[in-house]
Amino acid sequence: MERCNSEEDHPSFRGPGLTKADVRKTLCRVNPRKAAGPDNIPGRVLRECAEQLMDVFTDIFNISLSSAIIPTCLKTTTITPRAEEVSSVLSQ
Repeated sequence: MERCNSEEDHPSFRGPGLTKADVRKTLCRVNPRKAAGPDNIPGRVLRECAEQLMDVFTDIFNISLSSAIIPTCLKTTTITPRAEEVSSVLSQ
């Protein structure tokens, strides 16, 4: 199976970046008990599939770094206020 978006496909890819080991290590540190992010991928899946995902994630992150362009899908987040924080602000 041919890999898409690899370093060979992008001759402008240069300089320091993330290694596959960096990405794998980060994926293995994902807390499986935390809620999924905006992509709806459970942390358990990211953690258990770190070996399979590290190549493609490394390519995506390094291409993003080398081109100084962050994909729109990586700019989305969900912020949910915690009840304790809201009640402490209201009591002041």
